Order: sequence, then structure tokens, then C-alpha cells
Amino acid sequence: MNGLNGKTALGVILVALGVLVVLRIFGITFGPIFGFLFPIILIGLGYVGLKNGKNWIGIIMIAVGAIMLLVKLSGVFFLILAIAAILIGVSMIRGRSKRVF
Repeated sequence: MNGLNGKTALGVILVALGVLVVLRIFGITFGPIFGFLFPIILIGLGYVGLKNGKNWIGIIMIAVGAIMLLVKLSGVFFLILAIAAILIGVSMIRGRSKRVF
């Protein structure tokens, strides 16, 4: 066996993705894991596409996966911004002249 080439890897990823979608249709979900897994799989498929010379498809899949992942992580980004705002506000109330960051 020569190992996992690009076509075989793409085939394995597509089969795994298909199984996850079918399970989700039948009501078997894995909670938030599926929500994060799908964009990561798209990014992985895009990377495999780029490695195999399918530049446009690879770029599109990476872009769509990255946008989906950013949307999923937007809550985390807003949480970080809220914590930073609290820290800066507390620092300003206390009258410190030093910056928090």
C-alpha cells in the first residue's frame, strides 16, 4: 500500500461527511461538534483541492469554510471584546494612567 494519496483522502473525507449528514437527517447529532466539523472539513477539502491542482475549487471551499468557522466563533470574539471593554473600563474608573494592554 502506497499510503494515502490525494484522491483517496478526498474520498475518505467525502464518505465521512456524507455519513455525518445522513446521521443528522435521522436525528442523530453530535451537538456543537457537527457545527464546527463541517467548516473544518470544507477547509480540509479545499486544501486537498489546492494540492491536486484544483485551485479555484480549493480556494472557494477554503473561503466558504473559513467564513462559516468565523461565524461559529463570533460569540467567542464578542466575549473577548466584552472582557477587554470591562478591563479597560475598570482601569479608567480607577484612574490608572497605565494601559491595560
